[in-house]
Amino acid sequence: PLCALSPTTMGIESCTKADEGVYRCIITNRFGKREHKFKLFISRSFKRGPPKREVPLYWSDIPRAKFIKQGSTDQVSFTSKLTVSDQSAKWFFKEIPCSNGDKYEVTQGGGAFTVVIKNPSPEDTGCYKCVLDNIKELFCETYLDVQPPDPEYNFLKSLPAVHPGYIGRPLRLS
Repeated sequence: PLCALSPTTMGIESCTKADEGVYRCIITNRFGKREHKFKLFISRSFKRGPPKREVPLYWSDIPRAKFIKQGSTDQVSFTSKLTVSDQSAKWFFKEIPCSNGDKYEVTQGGGAFTVVIKNPSPEDTGCYKCVLDNIKELFCETYLDVQPPDPEYNFLKSLPAVHPGYIGRPLRLS
């Protein structure tokens, strides 16, 4: 079949029964991956009315990558949302599930899945993945980059308040 693509739709013309099935669109970049699955059904006639539509299952909202300095915030959160509300999922960091405790707070409800990373540090830098419990192939990813705080510089000994400058004028150091 001939496909016509645009930023929001894909049209398939001259479909036959052989074109039925599950289609996937995958977009990947350095911050992660987004996937959308949909089912295509071919109906010969609409005499009895159009077929009942299922709500397509895909990630309707995927969190963007975040870049922070350590100590600039007490917590960082990521929320992903599905088009349906009857699914459950888990957040993973380095292939280990995030669970409620000192480091993470995980909530879900109404198709939304949130992970809160408490007191983010450079060790928390990496890819966070939200995976559906019953469809492991349907997941979304995001990235957290926690940079060490800027160093604080101090003088090793007290400096005089006024010091003769290079150009012959007094220079005030503080």
